[in-house]
Amino acid sequence: MRNQEEILIVGAVIGFIILVVIIGLVRARQAPKPVLATGLTDNAMENLESAKALFDQGAITKSEFERLKAKALGIEPPVPAAATATQQGAFSNSGMEQIENAKALLDQGVITQSEFERLKGKILSG
Repeated sequence: MRNQEEILIVGAVIGFIILVVIIGLVRARQAPKPVLATGLTDNAMENLESAKALFDQGAITKSEFERLKAKALGIEPPVPAAATATQQGAFSNSGMEQIENAKALLDQGVITQSEFERLKGKILSG
């Protein structure tokens, strides 16, 4: 009888431990993205790095880079009085990826510079 009680207690303890581990894993998946020492999330840092790479490649202009940088940093960029719809449009991670892909096509000679500019304008305008 004593062995059965011990087995029951050990089983309950093991079950409890498994339950705690599962709860910990669920909470870890729901945790917010870590904030880096700079105060930026990993996602914001990736956006900033992507925007910088696009600017360095000449795929976007300085003003477009500044707008993307401000968005990644979570600050409103100064909007010039004569801002175009392209400069004011929303921009997402997929937009950066699309511009990077278009730049790669330009570099490979698949599309022309004017086709690249049209694609970039369309992507930036939303």
